[in-house]
Amino acid sequence: MAVLILLYLPILFFTMTTAEAPDGSVDQFPRFKLAKPGESVTMKCKITVRKGEIVGTHLRRNPPSPEDLCYFKSIDSIHVGDLYKDRLECNKTIGDESTITFQFRNLQISDTDFYYCITGIKHIRVAEFSGRGTLLIVSEPDNQTCAANCVEEKFCQVDYLKDPVMIALIIFVIVLGICGLVLLISYGRKHYHCEQSQRKRAPNSVYEDMNLVRTQSMVR
Repeated sequence: MAVLILLYLPILFFTMTTAEAPDGSVDQFPRFKLAKPGESVTMKCKITVRKGEIVGTHLRRNPPSPEDLCYFKSIDSIHVGDLYKDRLECNKTIGDESTITFQFRNLQISDTDFYYCITGIKHIRVAEFSGRGTLLIVSEPDNQTCAANCVEEKFCQVDYLKDPVMIALIIFVIVLGICGLVLLISYGRKHYHCEQSQRKRAPNSVYEDMNLVRTQSMVR
C-alpha cells in the first residue's frame, strides 16, 4: 500500500494546478480519500463555463493507462463502464455551475487509484479541461480491535509496529537518543579532563609560591 501511495503522489502533485482557460475550468474534490473495503465514497467535479457549452464529462482512472468509468453527456445520456454499473452512480446538478457527483459503493482494495475528471467545452472548437484529480486509497485497517468473543486480552492488542509513521517515529526517537547520549558522554569527558588539569596545576602552583618565598628571603 505504501508503494502505491508513493507511486501516485507525484501524479497528485503534478496536477495541483487546475486546468483553466478563457472557456472554463474544472475543480475536483476531495483531493485525497482514505476508505475501507465495503465503504462508499463520493467525488465531485465542479465545472465552470464562461464561454461555450459543455459537450460531456469523463471520469477516468490510472493516468498512465486511462480507463473510462463514466461518461456524462446529459441527464438522459449517462454511460457507466460494465465493471462499475452495480457500484457507480453519476448525477448532475445544474445552476450557475454544473456539478457532477460520482458515488462509489462497496469499495474494494483494487479500487485504489488516481481518479480525474475531463470535461469537453465547445466554443468555436472543443477544448478539454482536466480536474486536479482524487487519490483514492482503499485498505484494511492496521489496528486490530477486540472482538466481542475475544477470550484473552493479549490477542486483541493493537499492532502499532505495522504503521509506517510509527516505525519512522521510533527510528527518530532512537536516533535522537543516541545523539543525546553521544553529546552527554562528550561533555562528561571534557569536564573530567578540565578537573584533572586543574588538579595537576594546583600542586605546581604551591611549589612555585614556596620557591618564590625562599628566593625573597635569601635576597633580604
